[in-house]
Amino acid sequence: MKEKELKFIISKEEVLRDFLKENLSKKLYKRLRCFGSVKVNGQIVDRNSILKIDDEVIIIYLVEEKNEWPKICKLPKIIYESADYLVVYKEANILTIPTKSDPRSLYQMLLYYFETKNEEANISFINRLDYETQGLILVAKNRNMAYLFNSHKKDITRMYYAYCDGKFINKNGRIETFIAKNGNKRYVSDEGKLAITLYDVVKEYDYKSLVRFHLLTGRTHQIRVHSAYLGHPIIGDRTYGENSDGNLMYLCSYYLSFKDYTSNEIKEFMITPEWM
Repeated sequence: MKEKELKFIISKEEVLRDFLKENLSKKLYKRLRCFGSVKVNGQIVDRNSILKIDDEVIIIYLVEEKNEWPKICKLPKIIYESADYLVVYKEANILTIPTKSDPRSLYQMLLYYFETKNEEANISFINRLDYETQGLILVAKNRNMAYLFNSHKKDITRMYYAYCDGKFINKNGRIETFIAKNGNKRYVSDEGKLAITLYDVVKEYDYKSLVRFHLLTGRTHQIRVHSAYLGHPIIGDRTYGENSDGNLMYLCSYYLSFKDYTSNEIKEFMITPEWM
């Protein structure tokens, strides 16, 4: 077992127990009961204690020095790296995080990357992309930066390009619906979670349109569900559409902007999809 430590500076008043549940994984939260401790301003306190702004919370816990997932000896494409985070390009047709049925993932590539650098990092994906989707992902390298990014998700801007089937009658608009889940698929419903997407048509072709999507919420499959809801599914989307062109789904997260909480600068990153 190896001892690890997480440090947070509190930005709002709340109960310690609630803070831990919001900012730790379920696995780590449960593990703290037997294999960890929590200190506030250097003192061990009751988890019903009230945290105040600028309090320092330190979480000490034990982990096994073993990675349960197989190693992938392939380096990811790093767009930008700081001491606290990375902007990474994810290829199409690879998972962001591993599953038992498919352990090959961007997460495994990042583990290999940090191993080659002899650097320890606590990898946290601030945004994720579907298996079929390519593009930019923001990755925190420590829990403190993950907490800052996740606490200010509204300040992160994500935009996508997609080739959609057919021509749009309305060349721009706002799609605001609720999205519910049915197995591995999502669908527009009167229930579920609120999803808001802005779109505008960039260019039209004989049978397809190049569309820019701006996510105001981050629901699973949101753009794919919303484009299909409009009657213009993304080309290559085998789940929500029929127009397939090889093994590629034409959806790319091409733009990402956020605040760097170390320098207080707004960082912007943009790529051009290889299929444009």
